[in-house]
Amino acid sequence: MDPTLPRRSGRRRGGGEGPVGAVAGAPPPRPPLRAVIEERVLRQRYDDAATMAGPLGHLLTAMACPQVALGVIPFGAAREHIRGVESFTVYDEDRVAIEWPRAEVDITAAGDVEDCVRAFAELTKLAAVHGTRARALVAAATDALE
Repeated sequence: MDPTLPRRSGRRRGGGEGPVGAVAGAPPPRPPLRAVIEERVLRQRYDDAATMAGPLGHLLTAMACPQVALGVIPFGAAREHIRGVESFTVYDEDRVAIEWPRAEVDITAAGDVEDCVRAFAELTKLAAVHGTRARALVAAATDALE
């Protein structure tokens, strides 16, 4: 399992609930937010330019945070080795939510969760760009609104 995924809480030594290894009284560390989005989603128009610019600006702001890692899959990225995947969210090592047009389904079967974690890793490593290149794609989508 991916070591950077949030883990379920367990019993600490000395009793009490919370993340294993937590310091008493300290807030739990926030897991990093890792996401991958396709460039076509950044450029899909669902409202006027002013309305569209807001979420894109928020993405650029969030990408500057050290706890956020956003990858963007550019148009034309080689994806023939990656099967088509639905939109999904990996919550932790035990649960994934898959979004379909009419429903969101929680997946908890270990093999299915591992498949989603593997698909995310493949998309992140093989198809997505990160850092400056990803920010440039978000900025270009914003500029295209004008």
